[in-house]
Amino acid sequence: FFRQMSDLIERGYLYVAQPPLYRVRDGKRESFLKDEESFNDLILKRISEKEKIIFEGGQEVSGKRLENMVSGLIKFYDSLDRLSRKGYSRRFIELLVSNGITDKRLFKDRDFVEGFMQRLRENGFEVEENFGDEDGYYEFMVTETQNGGQSFSVNWEFLASPELKQLMRVSKEFRKLNNGSHVVTVDGKEERLENSEQFLNALLEKGKKGLTVQRYKGLGEMNPVQLWSTTMDPEKRILVRVRIEDWVEADEIFTILMGDKVEPRREFIEKNALEVTELDI
Repeated sequence: FFRQMSDLIERGYLYVAQPPLYRVRDGKRESFLKDEESFNDLILKRISEKEKIIFEGGQEVSGKRLENMVSGLIKFYDSLDRLSRKGYSRRFIELLVSNGITDKRLFKDRDFVEGFMQRLRENGFEVEENFGDEDGYYEFMVTETQNGGQSFSVNWEFLASPELKQLMRVSKEFRKLNNGSHVVTVDGKEERLENSEQFLNALLEKGKKGLTVQRYKGLGEMNPVQLWSTTMDPEKRILVRVRIEDWVEADEIFTILMGDKVEPRREFIEKNALEVTELDI
């Protein structure tokens, strides 16, 4: 279409029907969910309706408050995983948010930065002190001495990343649940949870209890009735209009991915593989 029928795209006549990503069966009731976010919303709703958490000391969390707590933790660990795939140490990021850092502007304060670097050293990190200064933000190098020993730069790119911004925004529950172990009561049963990741995984498992979940890897896994009812039926299908935001860039990407030269295609995949959020095979 891009090469031979570009007028269809330019005039807004080309659409793609979106198939669902999940089929979920709850007893006799079956539903199809279009993406990961919709699936998480379903699990969160089940948790908020069915679960009640009582922390040691008697604090009770349920309903919308519990839903918001779990939603924040999902976003926290999603952002943590993304930064980890970019080469940043998970232990470093957890230490960063555990210290209550919720504003990147703190890294404009040299005294704060030097104090934070000292805390890193106390926790087994190696830190290079000959840091630079970009737009008022102090930069420095960190080496993780555990788990492979990767090195990374704490710089403007990291401090301005959307993943770090979201981490800092939802880090309150993480800090609360990582402040020592907690005894929580779920369904009348006491469980000791050592950190927020255990807490999240335990609740997600309870939210999925009783569900039969199928994650589609392609349209070939659907039978004709399912394909019609979820993707082809004009009364129910979800359509996405195909748009070209930058014709020059689109042409370059088509040349790389569809051309006869292998090396540029390999370089493109290697460069962008860790940035992919949606992949259709």
